[in-house]
Amino acid sequence: MDSRTRSIIIGIAALFILAILFGIIFYFNWLSSKPSQPTLPQLSSTPGPQVLPTPVSASATTTQTKIYAGQGFEFDYPANWGLLTCQGNQNIEFDPVSSTDQKNVACNEAVKPITVIVSDTCPGQTITLGNNQVTKSTTNISTGHVDYEWCLNVAGKGLDITHRVSVAGAPAHSKLDYSAQVEQMISTIRPSAK
Repeated sequence: MDSRTRSIIIGIAALFILAILFGIIFYFNWLSSKPSQPTLPQLSSTPGPQVLPTPVSASATTTQTKIYAGQGFEFDYPANWGLLTCQGNQNIEFDPVSSTDQKNVACNEAVKPITVIVSDTCPGQTITLGNNQVTKSTTNISTGHVDYEWCLNVAGKGLDITHRVSVAGAPAHSKLDYSAQVEQMISTIRPSAK
């Protein structure tokens, strides 16, 4: 084999090796920029103030509201939110991105980012919202999810209100943080004659 043929073979081999190296670098760069899927989230639940991920906060100013009337209680919520009522119980859900209402849905699991479960109270830090004493807790999950939870008793019923936020927009989560609007809604909860 002459030196020219050997040089051509070495050049082709070098180009092949460089192509493989660039392919590997490109692949790992693509993998690192791809959003990761949550596996088993690590929970760190502690009541009180915490450092939260920074989901985009939704504007808290809402001028128009609708009234939800449950059995023995009622409250105002933003008019542009959709309402989902559950079949066979008093649990409800809110959709802050769609004003479409869904009535008497078979509720097996949460499908909207804001839920109200009529149940017992839950642990957390006690705060005052409007005329209501509310127990508030926040759970940070390592995948970037934030779960807010507020509990209060009104007219002999325990209301467990949860708002789930995920910057990746996971199912039953919101990319926007509506906790200010939820707290405004909670501040309007009152007993009713119904």
